[in-house]
Formats: sequence, C-alpha cells, structure tokens
Amino acid sequence: MTTVRIAHAEPRPGRLANGEFQTIGHLVVLADDASHRAVPIWMRDAGDLADLLERPADQVITDAVPQELTTRLLGAARARVTGVDIDVTEADATELSPAVTVARIGLAGPAGTRQVTADLGLGLALAAAAGAPVRLAPEVLDRLAVPVPSDDTLTPFLDRVPPAARPQPGRGLPGWPLAPLPGRRPRYEPRNLDFADGLDRWDLDSWSGTGPGRSARCRTG
Repeated sequence: MTTVRIAHAEPRPGRLANGEFQTIGHLVVLADDASHRAVPIWMRDAGDLADLLERPADQVITDAVPQELTTRLLGAARARVTGVDIDVTEADATELSPAVTVARIGLAGPAGTRQVTADLGLGLALAAAAGAPVRLAPEVLDRLAVPVPSDDTLTPFLDRVPPAARPQPGRGLPGWPLAPLPGRRPRYEPRNLDFADGLDRWDLDSWSGTGPGRSARCRTG
C-alpha cells in the first residue's frame, strides 16, 4: 500500500459573487507526493474532513466534529488508529468515489490489532483527526492518479467538479450571480475565551424583596 496525503477538502462552489457562501459538495484530493501525482474525489458531504484539515495542529475541535471525540475516547481506552486503507470495490472503476470504495480503519490497543470497515468519508475524517496515514494500493494509484508537476494540487482538478456545483460562464448557479473559482471557505476560528481576564470572582446575589430577583457583579482584585 502507498501512503497518500489528504491535500484538500474544498467546498464547491465556495464564495459567491454576492458575498454569500454555498456548499453543494467537496473536492477532496489525495496526493502521492513522492510520485508527484494525485487522485481527486467528489464527495457530497465532507464537512467534518474540511474542518479537521483547517484546524491548527495544536488545537482540538469540540464542536460538531465527532471524529475528535472518537480519537480521544480511543486514547482513554489505550487504543489508537494506526491507519486507514482505501479499497476499491469495483475493479473497473474509472474514478475514486464513495460509491466504489470502502475504508478499512486499523486499530491497535490492549486487545490487539484489528480493522473496522467504514465508508470513505468517515474513514478519511477519522484519519485526519487521529493523524493516521491514509493508504491506497499502488495499482489503484497507477490507474486513477493524475500527474501534478507543481505544488498546486487543487487547481488541476477543478474541472472534475460536477457542473451543478460550479458556476457556468454567463449564468452562474440558479438564483445566484456568477461566482469566481476557486472560492475559499470561511476558516475555523477559535472562540474568544478571554472574557474573564483580570477578574477575581463573581458575586451572585438573590433576594425575595421587590425589584430584580438577582444581581451579579464582578470583582477585579
């Protein structure tokens, strides 16, 4: 098996000309950096994978990305994801897609090693959350990979996006103005948790008299 890198999980069409952002699907690119080639995958839903790829390396996403919780639960049980192998289920498949693939998630723990079968999207997202390698058979890469001579592993595959998910010259998406491509998605930003800086404590008061039933005030020293 050959290890590949999840290079992109870009939403399409992305940012529209009117400033709105619309996602119909994701263009996922698996890069074989050693051989300067890559395999594009069109996926209807890869939002979790996109969020995981965009996070800072030292940051945990706790909001609506269940693969993060899965890896932490595995760690608590002294188990880990060792890798995700992508098998093609149709020998004559001309492209990599969720319909013709299965992900085999390798696990190692106190009970030994084993594989768990999952769909492609879940397997890739779990690999991204766990920092585990993704692997494809060399014969699959030889048949489906496209040479990528430069470091740009996204632009060469924009024509692989289905017509419904990309603006067409002169008309754009139905109901929307023409949108330029590529359109990058809004990036994940950590929430501001510094609202308590400089505070010593909060005093919470309640009373049964007239007027407001509760009051709160902060102390700074």
